[in-house]
Amino acid sequence: MFHKIVNWRTVLLGFLGLMLAGLGAIYLAYANTEIPDANAQTNYQSSIVYWGDGETELHRFAEIQREPVSLNDVPKHVQDAVIAAEDRTFWENEGFDPVGIARAGVNALRNREISGGGSTITQQYVKNYYLTSEQTVSRKIKELFISVKIDQNTSKEKILEDYLNTVFWGRGTVHGIQTAAQSYFGKNASELSVEEGIVLAAMIPNPVIYDPDHGNTDEAKAANLERLNNRFRAIANAMVQTGALTKPQADALQVPEINPRNRGNSLGGTNGYLIDVVKRELIDLGFTEQEIEQGGLRIETTYDQKVQKAAVEAVAQQYPVDEEGEPLDPDLHVGLAGVDPETGALLGFYGGEDFIERPFNNAVYDAKLEPGSTAKPFGVAAALERDISLQSRYHGLSEIEDERFGDTPIVGNQGDAAPGRDSPDGKITLLEGLIRSTNTVFADLTLQEGYEIMQDSLSRAGVPLEDVCAGEADEDGNCISAANFEYRTLLGPFATPVVEMAEAYATLASGGYHNDWHVVERVVGPGGDVRYEHEPERERAYDSDVVADTTYGLTQVVEDDAGTAKIARELERPVAAKTGTHEDYTAAFGGYVPQLAAEVVYYKGDGSNIEKNSLRSVPGFEDGFSGGNVPGRTWTAFMQMALEGEPVEPFPEPANLGEDRTPSPTPTPTSTPTPTDEPTQDEDQECPEGTEGEYPSCYPVVEVPNVVDLTLGEAKARLSESGLDANVNPDNAPDESIVKGQDPGAGETVREGSTVRLNVEQPNDGKVRVPNVVGELESDAISILESEGLEANPQPHDFAVCPDAEDLVIVQEPAEGMVDAGSTVTIYIGEELLEPDDPECADDGGG
Repeated sequence: MFHKIVNWRTVLLGFLGLMLAGLGAIYLAYANTEIPDANAQTNYQSSIVYWGDGETELHRFAEIQREPVSLNDVPKHVQDAVIAAEDRTFWENEGFDPVGIARAGVNALRNREISGGGSTITQQYVKNYYLTSEQTVSRKIKELFISVKIDQNTSKEKILEDYLNTVFWGRGTVHGIQTAAQSYFGKNASELSVEEGIVLAAMIPNPVIYDPDHGNTDEAKAANLERLNNRFRAIANAMVQTGALTKPQADALQVPEINPRNRGNSLGGTNGYLIDVVKRELIDLGFTEQEIEQGGLRIETTYDQKVQKAAVEAVAQQYPVDEEGEPLDPDLHVGLAGVDPETGALLGFYGGEDFIERPFNNAVYDAKLEPGSTAKPFGVAAALERDISLQSRYHGLSEIEDERFGDTPIVGNQGDAAPGRDSPDGKITLLEGLIRSTNTVFADLTLQEGYEIMQDSLSRAGVPLEDVCAGEADEDGNCISAANFEYRTLLGPFATPVVEMAEAYATLASGGYHNDWHVVERVVGPGGDVRYEHEPERERAYDSDVVADTTYGLTQVVEDDAGTAKIARELERPVAAKTGTHEDYTAAFGGYVPQLAAEVVYYKGDGSNIEKNSLRSVPGFEDGFSGGNVPGRTWTAFMQMALEGEPVEPFPEPANLGEDRTPSPTPTPTSTPTPTDEPTQDEDQECPEGTEGEYPSCYPVVEVPNVVDLTLGEAKARLSESGLDANVNPDNAPDESIVKGQDPGAGETVREGSTVRLNVEQPNDGKVRVPNVVGELESDAISILESEGLEANPQPHDFAVCPDAEDLVIVQEPAEGMVDAGSTVTIYIGEELLEPDDPECADDGGG
């Protein structure tokens, strides 16, 4: 019975019916597909870098270069190379290649993702000119239908001409065959040879990986050249298959000489270094070079125009020149960096005179220089943390000898200074050692307390531990390898970029809070979506009292007549500073005021410690190029200009921490103290309840009360009752302000008399704060806004995104801030953006 009902005729008719229904649906979709207007992304958008005000333009990464030419101006052998590389059936197909689509379909099923490989030249042109690079089935189908219609209504010659004039050929700004010919070969498209045409055809899918002059290292450029050679040979063979070349002709072809990338004058001068650091940081954040140069990004930086101008002018004023204004030594270089203590923002720096002439950055990334004695303040902080007062006494004679100093077991003072010679025991206070920059004092301190705490102190302040170690560090923060100078750490023999020392001084200037330096504050996409926003990771590195005493010591380096940093008195405001010189190879000056921290380092040549790089070889400085002369004058001039018009802010009063210790005995020459297991008198006793420390150096401690959500007046009173002081941000906030944050937090145990930092929100009558709801689900965002007394206005956000979760807030207007109660916040709803390197976001590579 069954075979009579379901026979071959029934099956055939059913199959034909399904085919007709499917064809009908396809035809209907095709008929309803209209050729759209050219999309805005056809003309790649320049990414713009802004100064810290977020409004003033600093640089455009790419000014679009395109010069359209007629197909008649493109040699036939160049056309043949492009067709052989991208679409061998171009002249015959109807805008699509069924075989290529089938091959791409098989790959899609096998890899479970949409990928390239099936696009004709017409489809690539349609995608670039009318659509987007979105990797979805719907976009691919739309691309196919439009390609067929374009092919029916437009000549093949016109399609190829428009395609060649819209292709992106790399190097940041190069669009179209004419500009590509000029950039890579210095000639017009009409003059391109067969080999040159094949090179340009080879680059179409991804010019970044085929350009031999693209990359930051010789290895990267060599890898690009190898890839280009392989693709060059493949295209030449393909031209044999299409009949454009004979086999002997193809075999004789070689990759021609390619012009280096013309980086132009836009990166010339001192600003080129600023842009290079922005680009490096963006790449570290996950942005691709193509996004950076053509993605229409709006990049807000931390750079302050006044601070940057001060850096450049200070170097220009103080750099040693002869009577005619020419450098006394052209091989003398200087790096300068200024960091905001509150946020870690790099406000300005001097990396060199001209980035095009010398792209080696003297302040950030490239130059790693010995900071010399500008490292000593971090040893003072480490000592104070161990309850060692500034009045503790250490070896003050001209030399100190111990086998732990390494191959050269003697540490000496500059100029054989011996400030301890007038003391019966040859010792001076830690404070005097800081003021006079006495090497033997800090060498003695390190011998007594251990080099590990000195390295740890520098690392917590912001100097990368691998730099302090001169090697590697393990996960626990211990040095794996070192250069045999551990007990000389505080003399600054390690090498680190200038900006890292500026960051470390910013930690002291902030009252003990560490922030990593950064230059990228915010990145907004072409559709208004916030692609990145810097979130400070402020961490407590030192107790505020430790910093108060360290800062006091550094102010005495300036104010005391014996101090090495007296030049900084010219600022005529409270200033903490320190000089540094490393064996005449580097001369440094570092310091801070509450609003700004900076470091300056001068060096010669490539910075290596060889005789020709001695700073004593600079004409006029045969007697010594010290941190206190040229670097000190440069630092002071910079701070004067950078702080012009800024209020004079005081430092906190010293806390007078610790006990006055006199380690005894001072290490004797070539001897190592032998530990003993026998406890000294009272060593095993404990401090009384309510105190901490090591007996007998016990000090009272208190528990920090919770003052969040109290008025400022109430919070101050409660802290005072607990024996604690308050440091208010902003400092002029009225007592009616509400405390929104405190550090240390409630329940923490601190030394009695410590300072608690309070972040307050001043009263705003009739005002409410707009919360940040970007990234929240639409329903959650509406609830959050309504809970704050605001109205939500959801709107669709229709720019192209990678598909993932729907109904997320992509952008909000206004952003965070204070507005009138009851105000409306517009939230733009879209789909979640994936990371830039996610495979689902990848371009199909030009077919």
